[in-house]
Amino acid sequence: MNYTDLIKRAAWLTWRYKVLWILGILLALSGGAGGGGSFNYTFPGNNGGMGPSMTPAWEMMPDPGVIAGFVLLCCCLLALLIVVLTIVQYVARTGLYRAVDQIEDTGVAPTWREGLRLGWSNRALRMFLLDLLVGLVLFIGVMALLLLAVSPLLLLLFDIDALSIFGGIATAGLLLLAILLIVVVSVVVAVLQQFWRRQIALEDRSVGEALALGTGMARRRAGDVAIFWILMAIIGLVFGLMVFVLAFGLALAGLAVGGGLGYAVYALFDSIGWAILAGLPFFLLIVGLPLLLVQGVYLVFESGAWTLAYRQLRPAAEQDAEILAVTPLPVQ
Repeated sequence: MNYTDLIKRAAWLTWRYKVLWILGILLALSGGAGGGGSFNYTFPGNNGGMGPSMTPAWEMMPDPGVIAGFVLLCCCLLALLIVVLTIVQYVARTGLYRAVDQIEDTGVAPTWREGLRLGWSNRALRMFLLDLLVGLVLFIGVMALLLLAVSPLLLLLFDIDALSIFGGIATAGLLLLAILLIVVVSVVVAVLQQFWRRQIALEDRSVGEALALGTGMARRRAGDVAIFWILMAIIGLVFGLMVFVLAFGLALAGLAVGGGLGYAVYALFDSIGWAILAGLPFFLLIVGLPLLLVQGVYLVFESGAWTLAYRQLRPAAEQDAEILAVTPLPVQ
């Protein structure tokens, strides 16, 4: 595996085919979302201004039914947002994998509509199911490991100093080992996911086939895969530092523009709320849009690099698939 050529090729594809940026931006946008808002209100007194209001505090509170309805509405909107972002994420990821693969096969890039159509398929659903299954197994494993690590704390129940000290030391040591093991397993799973997902997106495998064949691909060339992961991790670290510097500069610019506008509105209307409403959108636009673009372009590069690495390992994987297809099932 020629690591340098793979990385150079991925960078060239990223710069040459800017239509991929749309899918990358969608993938970056759906990777996380947040928002919030605030409101305030006042209740006037009912005594004609002749003195402090004698209205009981509970009568000044909003109707509990209104509060419950508002909370329920927020929960429904949040759930809907999560569903939409999840769909966008897997459609964009599947489309990005298949678009890079198509470019390498035909030399022709899909349009942005074709890229979305490549992603809008059962493959995206199967990829989601695979990630969900892996996530559930990891969660159960992590919880069981952490419970096992803190189990020596049960020695505190005996109220014996020696056992209490031993339980505390043992728990600290086991927790350290557990955290180390969790980190190692998380890295291994993250690498294997690069192959599992592409088995589904590019080869149209089932979830079970993707797990088996993708693991076989990575295990067969474990050394090459490990070196490539290290190189990509270094590139990701450098990119993260660059993004931090960029975010700091954009934040200063956003504060200058948004904060200046907000201060002007506050000076005119003497209202903090209106000042925030006036300045915050400009701050978010100045900071958010460039970072979203940069993150999207980087995701195109990262995805393309792993897709190219996958393609180099594909011939051996196809042989495994043929063997798997012709192997007779055991007779019950």
